[in-house]
Amino acid sequence: MKKLKIFIIISLMMLFLVRPKSVSAKSFSSFQTKMINGNSNYRIYQGMTHRGPVGSVGLARTFKYGNFQASAVKKVGKSKYYFVWIDGHKAGWLNQRAFLRNKISVVKKISLVNNPYYSFPTKDAINFATDSTGTVVNPNKVKASQDEVLSNSASEHKITFTYGKAHAHTVVEVRGDAQEEFGVADKPKQTGKSASSWFKHYRTSGNWGKGASYAPETKPHVLKSGSFKLKTYFYQPATLSQGRSQTGMVGPVPEGMII
Repeated sequence: MKKLKIFIIISLMMLFLVRPKSVSAKSFSSFQTKMINGNSNYRIYQGMTHRGPVGSVGLARTFKYGNFQASAVKKVGKSKYYFVWIDGHKAGWLNQRAFLRNKISVVKKISLVNNPYYSFPTKDAINFATDSTGTVVNPNKVKASQDEVLSNSASEHKITFTYGKAHAHTVVEVRGDAQEEFGVADKPKQTGKSASSWFKHYRTSGNWGKGASYAPETKPHVLKSGSFKLKTYFYQPATLSQGRSQTGMVGPVPEGMII
């Protein structure tokens, strides 16, 4: 009996010691938009313990075209993990190394029509910029070696962009032909033949506005064109992001279809 009690006590102690312990997370006051590295092999996980992530959901790069946002961060050892949302929906914990950090993405070359009445704002060449944590920053915070390029004479300008440790370059060319933008209206243009749509559907999804849902419409649609017949379910997510983002609400516009 005594040996049994000792065994039970030891078992309970071992269970307590090996049981995964959760770690505290720091929540952000607002959602942080992140840029994912499409070539990374980092995974998204369901949970976090003091030893690391648990419960793999899948590779982050699978969702590289999605809108990534972070709402909290946890540090485990030397690694930081962010709780990410994809297209406005909860996904899981992701290592910070999966993000594009200290990165400025720009259009490499821009060619302008010769125009004495226009100047090109160089920051329009910026696709996005991120800080050391992979958070997207306002392009206005990026420094440019030249604010604008006058397009009144043929020239070429190399523009350098910097933000923290990030840097990028773009070349802006102004073409020489000042008459290039003018066309000659020598005869009226011929209009094409009119045609009517072979399928019309104007109403919104029956599931739109009922929460962040990817559910299909309640009724399928059958598209017919000659011998062609296609049965579809249109869907539309209610949100693509969180935190009152300007790009958050999708509205009554179908985002795709399931065949």
